[in-house]
Amino acid sequence: MRSDSIATIGANINHPPVRQRFTIAHELGHYLLHLGLSSHFDRDYRVNYRSAESSEATNVEEIEANFFAASLLMPRQFLEVDDAVKALDSDASVEKLAKRYAVSRHAMSLRLANVYRVHSPF
Repeated sequence: MRSDSIATIGANINHPPVRQRFTIAHELGHYLLHLGLSSHFDRDYRVNYRSAESSEATNVEEIEANFFAASLLMPRQFLEVDDAVKALDSDASVEKLAKRYAVSRHAMSLRLANVYRVHSPF
């Protein structure tokens, strides 16, 4: 939620810690990049809720917030130092990198594909 003088980001405590971290980074991206989306007004502040659109990669603001979160949590420069391109062919290596960066395997796989511009033939 956000007002003129304060912003609060919440994460679902029932989600795994790696999901909570990504959610917080994603919402920080919205805070820094966007004035507010799909909002619920309660008192004098705005609340952005996660919607189905958040994970479908169809909404530009959601794509930007996801890219921000991935860049913050898995910086390209660090991945290059870790020679992460070698992880692309190894589930065990993706898992190791995911643990190192405290993100999910899925998030790491997507980030590696983005950083190294890997496209699926399907």
